[in-house]
Amino acid sequence: MKFLFKISVIFMMAVTAFIMVLATMQFWRGKEDFENPAVIWALVAVLFCFAMTMVFSLFMRKFDVRKIGFYMLHAGVVLALAGSMLYHVNGVKRLESHMIGEEHMNNPSRAEIRSVMKKSILGNKNQNVETDNIYTFDLIVKSFKVEKYETIYDLYEIEKDAQNPDAEPEYRRVMADVESINGHYDFGKYGRFNAEGLPKEDGKRVDISDEVCIVSRSPDKHYEAQLDIYDNYSSAKTSKTLMVNHPQRVNGWKIFLMSFTTSNDENDEKVPESVVLIFKYDPGEYITLAGWWFIIIGSVIACIFKIGNIGDKATNAAKRKIKKAGNST
Repeated sequence: MKFLFKISVIFMMAVTAFIMVLATMQFWRGKEDFENPAVIWALVAVLFCFAMTMVFSLFMRKFDVRKIGFYMLHAGVVLALAGSMLYHVNGVKRLESHMIGEEHMNNPSRAEIRSVMKKSILGNKNQNVETDNIYTFDLIVKSFKVEKYETIYDLYEIEKDAQNPDAEPEYRRVMADVESINGHYDFGKYGRFNAEGLPKEDGKRVDISDEVCIVSRSPDKHYEAQLDIYDNYSSAKTSKTLMVNHPQRVNGWKIFLMSFTTSNDENDEKVPESVVLIFKYDPGEYITLAGWWFIIIGSVIACIFKIGNIGDKATNAAKRKIKKAGNST
């Protein structure tokens, strides 16, 4: 039994080394290796054997409540791998752009060519494919709100080609993120400007001279979309606020707010036009999550019992020494 246990440990070390080699290949050679079906299937086969080794290790020893951490660790690895595989086989991830306003997601006039990112074990590239509507809900991006940080400015030196005056000049940034100090912006030797004399809009340019210009920037602080969602089964309408890193769940799907696009209005100012959303269906999400919790809790329990075992061994060794000393006398 100990021999088999050693064999399983050696095998797990070999699997870990194999995965590290694949990760190194991806880092140095790019993702092309992982788009090869042979490599993907090899990785799947190795991970399957790894999971079976975890299961085998669970039944190699007699059940002992003090080994509960050991059992949870191995079971957690199996659950995490099973949940991930379920997602890679049946999961779907879609990237879609939706206009802000009254456009329904399932409007028949809307083009059904969507960017589909499916996590496939066959290693298919992301591609535009014609698909049937697989959602069980309809969606409208009712409104969109953007909050900006205070406008900051960058200063550029304009370098023109003296030998070719018609060539596009080069811009070299010499000062960045200049903020307001008591209502003024200090650009050092280039001058000090009142806040009222500089543009507040993002991406506006002010030429100080033929050789220097100032460009305004208004970084996004927070943005959110207000969604109206209609259930296809009950026709019930619910309103949800979607924010970055705060996805919403709808009928088994998770909706993520990724970014937004802008267009110029009649005043030549940029206004939000559409939002970019990710729709993710992950049937193995909770299985994977349970696996990670098993690993975390199992690690803590294993460490606690290990410390206790060390104390017990030390106590038993001391008792044996005392007993041996008593027998010798």
